[in-house]
Amino acid sequence: MTIHILIADDHAIVRKGLTQLIKDEFPNAYIAGVSDSESLISKLAEEQHWDIVICDLTMPGRSGLDALRQIKQIYPSLPVLIMSMHAEDQYALRALKAGAAGYLGKDNIHEDIIKAIRTVLLGKRFITPTVAEKLAQAFESDANQMPHEKLSDREFDVFKLLATGKPV
Repeated sequence: MTIHILIADDHAIVRKGLTQLIKDEFPNAYIAGVSDSESLISKLAEEQHWDIVICDLTMPGRSGLDALRQIKQIYPSLPVLIMSMHAEDQYALRALKAGAAGYLGKDNIHEDIIKAIRTVLLGKRFITPTVAEKLAQAFESDANQMPHEKLSDREFDVFKLLATGKPV
């Protein structure tokens, strides 16, 4: 069985590394790569036979989270794995709420990518133990929630820009 995987990451070395990891496990896989969100959306429209998308959270132009929202509007059943160098506790729940099939930290992606692909191809969500703990905590009182966790996605984007020193 040939699976079709589209990888979106602005770093060519990451795309090539993921391709090699995936090819080791799925030698017949068809894998394509793009470097930004706009190219991702275009590639999805060009070739509509993708089984899974693996998308970086932080890319030039629109973020992976913005691309995820658009993908889920156009292709609601297409599984999208979000990967990021950012900590799971800050972005995983946002990604899952936006429709991601899973969230992978780049620090452990070499260990988790094959398991994640197999899981989402079965129609399930891939979550790490850290994310599972965050999900369990989300059901507890809002009193235990950090203030930045209560922000909407847009408010959180503005908060990050302010934290980097951008003027209002």
